[in-house]
Amino acid sequence: MIGFGSITIAERKYAQHGAPVYAYIFTYESQRIVPGTQHEVGAAHALEIAYKFDLIQPNDKASVADPTQTATRTMMDTGPASVRTAENMSQMWSTYARAGKPGAKGQPDWPAYDTAKRATMMINAECKVVDDPFGQERDLWERMEP
Repeated sequence: MIGFGSITIAERKYAQHGAPVYAYIFTYESQRIVPGTQHEVGAAHALEIAYKFDLIQPNDKASVADPTQTATRTMMDTGPASVRTAENMSQMWSTYARAGKPGAKGQPDWPAYDTAKRATMMINAECKVVDDPFGQERDLWERMEP
C-alpha cells in the first residue's frame, strides 16, 4: 500500500514524455533484530537510504546502544548479501547522477518505466527487473479511487 503513491508519481512523470522514469523496490531483508523484540527488521521503509550511501561496513559493530550510530544504520546487517546490496544500490544512484540512467556492475539493465510494462528494478544482492510487480494489487487500488 505504501508504494502505490510512487506508482502514481511514476505514471504522471511518464505521461509528461520528458526525462525517463525509473522505478524500484528495495527487497533486501535485514537480519537485524528490531530492538526490544524477537522480529527481524526485514525490508523496512526507509532502510534503503543507508544502502544508497553505502554506509555499511563489513564486520561493522554498529549498535542501537551507540548514540554515534544513526537509527537507519543500526538496522543494516553486516552479512555479505547486505554488503553487496549496498554496493548495488549506491552504484545505481551514482551512475544515475553521472549518466542519467541507473546501473550497477554485474546487474541487469534497468529499463525506463512506462505504463505498458511498468518495468521495476528489484534491488537486492542480485537485482532483477520485474514488469508490473503487484499488478493485481495496483488494479484493485485503482478501482477504489473516487
